[in-house]
Amino acid sequence: MALIIQEVADEPGCAGCGCFAVIVPIIIVYLFRESIISGIISLLSGLLTIALWLLGIIAVAVLGFYLVKYLIEIIKNRE
Repeated sequence: MALIIQEVADEPGCAGCGCFAVIVPIIIVYLFRESIISGIISLLSGLLTIALWLLGIIAVAVLGFYLVKYLIEIIKNRE
C-alpha cells in the first residue's frame, strides 16, 4: 500500500476544499428565489389538478359500477 505524503504549507490559505461547490448553489438559489417559489407553486397546482382528475375518474368508475349492479338487480326482479 502506497502512502501519499503532501507538503503542508506554513501559511494557511485556500486548499481547494470545494467552497465554491457550496457557495455557487446558495447564490443561484438566492438570485432566483422568486422564480423557484413560483415554479414550486406551479408544480403543486399541477399535482393537485392531476389528483383531482384521478379522484373524479375513480368516483365515476365506482358510481358506474354500482349503477350497473343496481340496474341488473332491477332487471332480475322484473322477470
